[in-house]
Amino acid sequence: MKPVSRSLFNSVTAHIVLLSGAFVIAFPFLWMVQASLRSSGEIFGAVADPITPIQALSDNYGRALFETPLLRFMVNGIIVCGGILFFQILTTVTCAFALAKYEFRGARFMFALVLVMLAVPAQVPALPIFLTLAEFGLLDSYFAMMLPYLTSAFAILLFRQFIKSFPDDILAAARLDGMTEIEIVARVVLPAMLPAIAAFGVFSVSFHWNDLYWPMIVIRS
Repeated sequence: MKPVSRSLFNSVTAHIVLLSGAFVIAFPFLWMVQASLRSSGEIFGAVADPITPIQALSDNYGRALFETPLLRFMVNGIIVCGGILFFQILTTVTCAFALAKYEFRGARFMFALVLVMLAVPAQVPALPIFLTLAEFGLLDSYFAMMLPYLTSAFAILLFRQFIKSFPDDILAAARLDGMTEIEIVARVVLPAMLPAIAAFGVFSVSFHWNDLYWPMIVIRS
């Protein structure tokens, strides 16, 4: 096989594999859109009562938007997931910077604690956190939903590995210019970490948006 033909064959094969994977991933979303334009009988095949897409759009989406508090549920999800992500970045970036760039007594022990936290499931601290929230009357609130997740051991580990590769000469130059450590983190390190923060944000938002265990415990209304 000639080099050009071989390269074309590899390119076509790669595109076929990628398009096949994209179809598998996109198919559930396409099915959801199609199902939203049908009656419930059509979706499950129990009743053959086809309706026009315009009628389905009016009935299904109208019922979802105006007869149920769907928009309120989505706003709740945005507030909780956005608040969790904000506090996770605020706490984990500073902690990761300290573990990556400072030499102090107990640094290795603290990093070991971070690794141990990765192995602790969310169900372990659930009871003491619940009792504490109940004692202070904080159940059934946004704060109650966010409290167990205000920091993340996974984010600390991810950001620490990223910050360790950050040049020390840039940090030294920033200190010579009179920057404080907080300014260095906020104005020098944080902008360079945007790709790592974006990657972690995808994991954080998708996990907490789909989380059901903790909200079912602390939310009553």
